[in-house]
Amino acid sequence: MARDGSAPPADFVAFVARRAPGVRLAALALTGNDRLAESFAGDLFSAVALRWPRLRHTGDESAGGGADAYLDRIFEREAAAWRRESADPGAPAVDLSLLRRAEYGPDAARLPGPPPAQLAAAAWGSARRTRRWGYLALGVAAVLLAGVLVPREQPAAPEPAVTPPPAAELPRWVDVLPPPADWAGLPQRQTVLPAVVDLGSAARLSQRPARRALALFVLSDRAPRILADDGGVRELDDPLLADIGLVARAGPTTTRVALAPNGEWAAFPDGTGILVADLRTGPVRRFSFRFRVSGAVWLGPRALLVGGSRGAALLDVGTGVATETTVDARHALTDHGRSTGTAAPVGPPASTASPAGPVGLPASLAAQVAELLPAGDPATAPARVRRYQRSGPDAVVPVVTTISGDWTGWIGPWTGPGFRHNGLAARDCDAQKLTLPSESTAVSASVVVDLATGTVRRALAAGPEAVTEGRPAVLGWLDPGTLLIGAGQWLLSWRLADGQLRRVAHLTARALVSVARLGSP
Repeated sequence: MARDGSAPPADFVAFVARRAPGVRLAALALTGNDRLAESFAGDLFSAVALRWPRLRHTGDESAGGGADAYLDRIFEREAAAWRRESADPGAPAVDLSLLRRAEYGPDAARLPGPPPAQLAAAAWGSARRTRRWGYLALGVAAVLLAGVLVPREQPAAPEPAVTPPPAAELPRWVDVLPPPADWAGLPQRQTVLPAVVDLGSAARLSQRPARRALALFVLSDRAPRILADDGGVRELDDPLLADIGLVARAGPTTTRVALAPNGEWAAFPDGTGILVADLRTGPVRRFSFRFRVSGAVWLGPRALLVGGSRGAALLDVGTGVATETTVDARHALTDHGRSTGTAAPVGPPASTASPAGPVGLPASLAAQVAELLPAGDPATAPARVRRYQRSGPDAVVPVVTTISGDWTGWIGPWTGPGFRHNGLAARDCDAQKLTLPSESTAVSASVVVDLATGTVRRALAAGPEAVTEGRPAVLGWLDPGTLLIGAGQWLLSWRLADGQLRRVAHLTARALVSVARLGSP
């Protein structure tokens, strides 16, 4: 009986079964994230599958031939790319001895993921589709990777859809960010921000107070700066922020800096705690928590949601009172559509318990809170929207909606902060499975989701060329139909109605950027 051409050969399945433990462990040591490690492993085995007919017969292993040597080489290459593009380029190299582990061992918990036979089948199917399209895009979650060209083979029968469409069939709702050389030629969009923001010399905030900040800039070699609403640039000269530029870039964090929508406060996660600066006069306070802080999201003018993988708390920056909550700061969205007026104290939390435990969220804030939850957390869960509704005077309950839409299977793990406005959410994601018209693979994408239905409305994809100046990122909403995108030293506007891109401002230095609510509610 003839073998099914779509099924992987037995020797490839045996290879994956033998190497999967080591690859998964080494990938986990590199990424620190179960889901990203599994994606990393899948992409590496797909690369091996693509060359399997040749690798299975290649020279002796000690001479650098064979599938084992090839797998080790591409792991080292992609691990180097990961460190180069991550928030911590100086991180030590991964112990490559993990790659040759034949079993997980008692010292390492078994990673979640499909069994080896299923992993092999997925990698083999991916390689078959790659042959049909004429190239391999070795996408690794949240990493800058270029496509690898391969010879075309005879087209194979199409796989059942949920594969992404070929480049010629890119959905209309997916826009593509042009290369950096084209950004200066985009039409100018007039906003409250100046066309050029000079981040050189600046007055000290302690000596020249501001009413509010329009934008916050964290530089690696100088004190942070704000663009005040009077058009002037101020330096945050509190000694506690002297080294925050280095700390903010050392990650990994989901929110490195967070400017309050009203422009009066800024939060700087520093691992074990958080620094909160009053941007009107400059003083800084430090708050510590029992968990490692990796995210900070403003839910209101004084309500700061602080959290990490092992906990979260709602902090009133005025009183210093913190209340533990189950709202996930790593995935919660800053509201850019609310009034920026002075806020009352956060007040007591809601007392209602949900299946996941007490929400710990004041009922008065429920309508302002939403989270974009990633696929694979827990392991079998799809990407979701979680909102909160009042169920009584002092009660809050979560409402979860699955994210959906045509050709959205390429949407990978969420990255960086997200922002909501008038029922829509915008956040960046890894997009390594999206094929672009240039016959390369997208590195990342900014995605807009309807919070009520979970439907994906629009996306702005960035390919390898577009990220050479830095990974593009959503910075917030300019108005209900336009987003502000940070790309290298440029701030660009992206209009959702037609995908139009315009230049907003150019920065004279590279910086981490956070903006206040610039548009009207």
